[in-house]
Amino acid sequence: MTEEDDKKEKEEAERKAAEEAEAKAKSESDENADAGDKGTKTTPLIDIANASAKRMEEANKETARLQAVQAERDQRIALGGQSQAGQPTAPELTDEEKASRARIKAVADSSGSSWGKKYE
Repeated sequence: MTEEDDKKEKEEAERKAAEEAEAKAKSESDENADAGDKGTKTTPLIDIANASAKRMEEANKETARLQAVQAERDQRIALGGQSQAGQPTAPELTDEEKASRARIKAVADSSGSSWGKKYE
């Protein structure tokens, strides 16, 4: 999923939430207009609180999902798109290779050269 896809999903979720809020406000105004004919319309505070809690729970779930996607993206960016697992380690030197390196270093040291330092 790309960053653009995430932005589109977020915009879509915000648009849906705005449409739902608008529809709810319209239905409430219609109900209140009808209630004006019948008397008074009252909505229990518990119903309002439950509806608010439900919206908050849905928003929290969406936020958690988006945070997980962002964390995964951050990890991928930190690794440069690669994983460190399965990477070969530096091979161990055999006794023959160690002796050869020691001879090369000795020659470099005796001549005063600095090129032998890479064989340390």
